[in-house]
Amino acid sequence: MHALRITSVLSLLFGSLCVTGCGDSSSPVEQTTPSLPAEFAAGKEIYDTGCGSCHDSSREGSPRLGYLAAWKRRLAQGEEVLIQHAIEGLDLMPPKGDNANLSDEEVALAVRYMIDRAEQDLPARH
Repeated sequence: MHALRITSVLSLLFGSLCVTGCGDSSSPVEQTTPSLPAEFAAGKEIYDTGCGSCHDSSREGSPRLGYLAAWKRRLAQGEEVLIQHAIEGLDLMPPKGDNANLSDEEVALAVRYMIDRAEQDLPARH
């Protein structure tokens, strides 16, 4: 009788764990976004305080992060070209995103962060 009660309790416990942890993998609650590698943390901070004002919304035609189609042509140009365009400006994008206080290296960090997000087709806010 005691063994039957333990078996019943274990079955109930296992069943409740499976109900909470064995759901449909397409559920948005269970999907996770890849974590940001430490090497991009400084670039994310720069992005969040400036670049995102345009690149989160495609303002003035800027490529929006999280929309890979907008980045494919740009990514094909290579990292060095993208960094150069960000530093010097191109078309409607002003030099250094209109923040002259940024060093070239800080702009490069932000661009590398944006490349990482674009290649993964992830919006910046993840």
